[in-house]
Amino acid sequence: MLLLAVVVIIQFGALLWSNDRVVSRATGDFRLQYLGWRTFVGQELAAGRFPFWNPYQFGGIPFFSDPQKAVLYPFTWLYAVCSVGWATNIIIAVHVYLGGAFMILWALSRGLSPPASFMAGLLFMGSGPFFSHIYPGHLSNLCSMPWIPLVFLIIDRWLTTDCRFWCLAGAVAVALQILGGHLQYVYYTALMGLFYVLYSLPWLDQPVRKIFWVLLMFMAAASLAAVQLFPAAAFFEESFRPTQPELAASFAANCSFHPSAFLTMVMPWFFGPVHGPEGQYEQMYLGKWLWWEENAFMGILGWLAAAMGLVLLPARVRLPLALTALTASLLALGSHSPLFALLGKLLWGYHKFRGHAKLMLFVTLCLALLAGYAIELFLRGLRPSGAALGLGLMLLVVLALMGMTFFLQSGDPACSPTLHARFLQLLYKEVESQFEQKYLYDSWLMTRAARTSGWQCLRVAGVLGMALLLLWLIPAWQPARWLCLGVVALDILAFMWVITSVVTDLTLIEEPGLREFLARQPGEPRTIDFATALLEERGEMVFAGVYSNDAMRRRIPDVWGYDFPSSRYVEFMNTIQGLAFPHPTDRLAAVQHPLFRLLRLRYLLVKPSGQPIKVQELSWPLLPRAFLVGQVQVASDSDQALLRILDPAFDPRVMAVVEQTPRPPLRSLPDCGDPEGRVTVIGSGTNHLDLDIDTPTAAFLVITDAYAPGWRVEPLHPPPQEAYYVQPANCILQGMALVPGHHRIRLRYRPPGWESGLVVSLVTASFLLGLGWLWSSAGEGRNWHESGIRGDLEDPLDELLRRELSLLPKG
Repeated sequence: MLLLAVVVIIQFGALLWSNDRVVSRATGDFRLQYLGWRTFVGQELAAGRFPFWNPYQFGGIPFFSDPQKAVLYPFTWLYAVCSVGWATNIIIAVHVYLGGAFMILWALSRGLSPPASFMAGLLFMGSGPFFSHIYPGHLSNLCSMPWIPLVFLIIDRWLTTDCRFWCLAGAVAVALQILGGHLQYVYYTALMGLFYVLYSLPWLDQPVRKIFWVLLMFMAAASLAAVQLFPAAAFFEESFRPTQPELAASFAANCSFHPSAFLTMVMPWFFGPVHGPEGQYEQMYLGKWLWWEENAFMGILGWLAAAMGLVLLPARVRLPLALTALTASLLALGSHSPLFALLGKLLWGYHKFRGHAKLMLFVTLCLALLAGYAIELFLRGLRPSGAALGLGLMLLVVLALMGMTFFLQSGDPACSPTLHARFLQLLYKEVESQFEQKYLYDSWLMTRAARTSGWQCLRVAGVLGMALLLLWLIPAWQPARWLCLGVVALDILAFMWVITSVVTDLTLIEEPGLREFLARQPGEPRTIDFATALLEERGEMVFAGVYSNDAMRRRIPDVWGYDFPSSRYVEFMNTIQGLAFPHPTDRLAAVQHPLFRLLRLRYLLVKPSGQPIKVQELSWPLLPRAFLVGQVQVASDSDQALLRILDPAFDPRVMAVVEQTPRPPLRSLPDCGDPEGRVTVIGSGTNHLDLDIDTPTAAFLVITDAYAPGWRVEPLHPPPQEAYYVQPANCILQGMALVPGHHRIRLRYRPPGWESGLVVSLVTASFLLGLGWLWSSAGEGRNWHESGIRGDLEDPLDELLRRELSLLPKG
C-alpha cells in the first residue's frame, strides 16, 4: 500500500499542492463542466446553504438532483474549505490510489503475495478504462470507479465465509459509489457482480441463499442512497432524454466498444491522436469514438500474464473471472454486437445508458486479478514453457514487421494509400465515426497516422522483447525475475505519465468588473456566456464555439450552459432557433428571436480569440423578475403552449399561456391584459424568492425563472387564499393564480423525492446499524475480518506449483 502511495505521489507530483493547475486537458469536461459545478457547490456549502437549485444556468435548473453534482459525496465537501484546483487534484489522486488499493486488497484476500497483489493493483489502476478518464477530467467517473474492486472483494468474502457482515459492508460501499455521481457504473457493478455470482455457483454451498443476500446488498445500498436516487429519478424524468424508440436506440448505441479497439489493449495510440503542422489535424483520433472511451490498455505483458492465468489456474479460480470478463466484453460491444437489440430486451436498463464501452473496466478488473495469479506463480518459481516463449517470440516478430511496414510507408506522403490507410478504409467504410470519412483519403494524414501506428507496434515489440530476454536469463540470473516485473510496471507507468495532461488556466472568460457591471443593471438581466467568437452571417448572430459552466462559477445568471436542461426547455430553445425537436443540442445557433426576452436575456458576452471581452446589449424590452397579467389561455400540453406563444400576436406582458386550469380558478379577471397591482421582490437566494404583491383584482403571476417541479409557496403572513400552486407558464416559466388582496409569499425549491428519500435513507441507516448490532450480539461477527478465502485458494496454487515443478514427494 505504501509503495502504491509513492507511485501516485510521484505520478501527480507538485500538482497535489497546486491551486491554479488541474490534472485534465485544456478543453475537457472538467474545465467546461465540472469546474463550474464544483466551484458553485463549494461556495454554497461554505456559506451554509444546501445547493438544491442553480439560478445561474438555463434560467434556473435543479442542481442537487443531478447525481453528477455529487453534493452528498464526502470528498466533494473538500471544495467548501479548499481551492478548486487543490481539491480537484487531491480528489483525483486519492481515487486513483483507492482504485489500486482496493484491487490490492482483493488480491491479498485471495492468497496472493504482496508483490503479486501490488502488480494486480497497478494493472487495474493504470489501465486504459480507468486512468484514461483523467485526461478529459471525468470527476464523476473517477469517483465511482474505485469502489468496484472493493464491491467484488466483499462479494467474494460473502460467497466463501457466509458472514452477513460483508453484505452490510457491501451496501455501504455501493451507496458511496452511488453518491460518487456516475450511476452507469453503479448499474454495471450490480449487473456484473450478479453475473460473477452466477458463474461461481457450481463451487458454492446454498447458492440460492448466496444470490438472495447479494441482491439484498444492492437493494440496501439503493435504500441507503435514496436521498440522492429519489430526486435523481424525478430529475431524469424531466430532463431531456430521447424518448422515441429510434432516437433511444441511437442514443444507447453511442460510444459502444468497436471491435477494432481491441488493438488498444496493447497499443493505446494505434489510432492516434495524429498531430499535424501548426495545429492541423490536432488531436485527431482515427478510432470509432473518443479514445478515452475505447482504450482497453493493460500492457502487452499484463494481457499475456492474464492469458497465462487463464491456462494454468484451476477451474474454480479462473472460470468465474474469465466468464465475467467475457460477458463484460460482449456487453461492451453494444451496437457492434448482433445481440444488441436482444440485450436491450433481456437486460433491464441496458438501453438506458450510452457508452457501453465503459464495461471494459470490468474486463480489466477480472484480467488484472488473473494476471496477479500468474505473477504469483512466476514469483514462486514457475517459468513459462518453451512453447510459451516461442509464441511470444512469434508475436514479437509480427509486431516488429507491422511496425516497420507502417513506419517505412509513412516516410513518403506520395505513397498513398498505405497499408495502414487501406486497413482504416476497410474498417470504417460502413461505420459512422467521430471523424469525417474524407480524412481516410487524405494522403498526408494517412502517412502521419501510419507513422503513429508504426511507432506503437515497435514500442510494444521492444517491451515484449525485453521481457523475453529477461525470462531467458532467469535460470542463470535470478534477479532477472524481478526485473521482468519492473518491465511490466514501467509499461503501465509510462502510459499513465503520457496521458496526464494539465490545465494551467481555469478561466474561460474573466474580465475585471464584469460581474459588478451586470449586478448594477436593473431588472436582474441574464446573459449568454460565450467563450470564443460571434460571427455575422446574413445579418444573423451566429455562435461558433463551445459553451461552458463558467457563468455559474462567476455567479452570473445565464440562459445556457453545459448541463442537462428539461425537455420543455430544450424544445423551446430548439424551436425558436428553427431546429428540429427532439434534438440534443449543446449550443445555441443564433440569438435573435424575441422570445429570448422571456428569460430576461439582455447581454451577450463575446470573447474573440486574443481580444478583450465584449458585452453586447440586446434591443428588446426587458421583462421584470415577476409581474401580473390579466389574460390566461389554457393549452392542452406543452407543445400546444409553445405553438401559442410563437404566435406573433402573443404579448407576454398581457397574456400567460398555461397547460392546466389555474388553481384557484380565476373567475373575475380584468378586461385589460395588464391588471392594476404591484409586485416587489423583497429577497432572494439560491433556493428561494420572496415577493410582496398587492392586486385589487384576480390576476396571474408570471415569474421569469425556468419552471421545474418542486417549487412551493410558503406564506410569510396570513394569505388571502387557501393555497398557492406553482405551474408552468408560457411553456418554460413559473406562474400561479392569485385572488385579490395582499400576498407576502416565499417561493422555496425542494426537489421532488427529497423528503421521502431522506426518510428512507435515515430509516435504512438505522435499520442496518441495528442489524449489525444484533448480529454482533449473537456472535456472528466474531472474527469476521479474519474469515477469508485465503486458504481455499492457496491450495490450488501449491498443487499447481508442485505439479509444474515436479516437487511432489516420490512414493
